[in-house]
Parts: sequence; C-alpha cells; structure tokens
Amino acid sequence: MNKLTVLIFFLTFLTSCNSPLDIGCPDGAIEWVDLLKIDDVTYQHHFEEAPDEPLSTSIEKGEQVGKVTYKMADNACSDHKMRNGDAAYLEKNTIVYAVKGYPSSLMVVANDKVYIADKKKNEKIGSEEIQELIKKEAATID
Repeated sequence: MNKLTVLIFFLTFLTSCNSPLDIGCPDGAIEWVDLLKIDDVTYQHHFEEAPDEPLSTSIEKGEQVGKVTYKMADNACSDHKMRNGDAAYLEKNTIVYAVKGYPSSLMVVANDKVYIADKKKNEKIGSEEIQELIKKEAATID
C-alpha cells in the first residue's frame, strides 16, 4: 500500500509540472505587429506618433464596429490563428470605432490610434494601396 501511495504522489507531481499553463509558449517571447481583427478584416497601426499625443482633430470616431475580446501579447503563441476580436496590444474590452467619412472596411480607430486594413474586405488590395487611397481622399478634404 505504501508503494502505491508513493507512486500516486509521484505521478500527480509529474502531471502538475507539465501543465500547459505552466510552460508557456515553447517559442518564447513574441514581438507582435500592432494589429487587430474585426469583422473578418485585419488592421495594422502604421503611423509614427509622438507618445501621449491625442487623436488628430481631423479624425472623428464614428459608430462602434467591434470590441477587443483577446489580447495576443503575453497570451498567444506564434502559431495563434487570429479571430475576430483579437488584438496584439489593445486590452480586452477596448472599443473599436469606424472613422467618420471612411468605410470601416478601410480603417478603424481604437484607443485614439488609427488602424488601416491590410486588405479591403473581399478585395485583393494591399495596405500600401489603401494608404494611397486615404492620402488622396485627405487631399480632397483639405
């Protein structure tokens, strides 16, 4: 009976040491690109900004288009497949808004930072082309 107790204790100890929660990601620390995914569109924050600088007055928040449900930094491994509501650095429950005057499939704003779509929804257009469209649109507003 004593050997059985020792064996059970030893097996319990070994299984508790191998818990997935304890070992973390096997690929170590990950440096994420500042991105988020809402309504099947992945957005990236591309702009260099001075720290603590408020959102430009030319950018107005529109209606709410989503909410962050999962912060990937410090939680996800490199093999994580992004789902709607995932964000690299935005905290869980951060509200994501459309930008007035622009379709949310093109850009959104969260925490006073503008995020540009990697690809326009259902189209083969890259983020460089989207940024050019935004620059042209901004030039017509001025």
